[in-house]
Amino acid sequence: MRRGLALPLLLMTGLSACAPRASDQAEICAILALPAEPGLDQIGDAGRYDALDKRLQSQGRFYGPGWRLGTNVRYWGKCRAAPASGQMLLISRDHAFAALKGGPRDHGLQRRFGTCFYARVETGWRLLACRINGPS
Repeated sequence: MRRGLALPLLLMTGLSACAPRASDQAEICAILALPAEPGLDQIGDAGRYDALDKRLQSQGRFYGPGWRLGTNVRYWGKCRAAPASGQMLLISRDHAFAALKGGPRDHGLQRRFGTCFYARVETGWRLLACRINGPS
């Protein structure tokens, strides 16, 4: 009987360790709730943030909408306002900047891809710019 319970408990414990902490979950949901869709919106001068994009890709924490075992992408948890086109959220280690990457898909095929950049300010998170990579 005890052996039968050990495996499910171990799996639940392991998977819950992949979920974001409560403070990170609130931050992730606040970013995802901002009105921007990667791959759809072109806002501001996103070219100014190329260095930030590279830094986030090399040093940031990666989050995604689902479980991706065997990768460095963590589950971003349950957020009511997650954009449909969002596929990956990168947050700087100091929690000062973030980028949401993704784009619309047709039957699983990527149509466009883009990135939206955010900065943490006193009142929460603020959208800086969005760019579309590829045909618009």
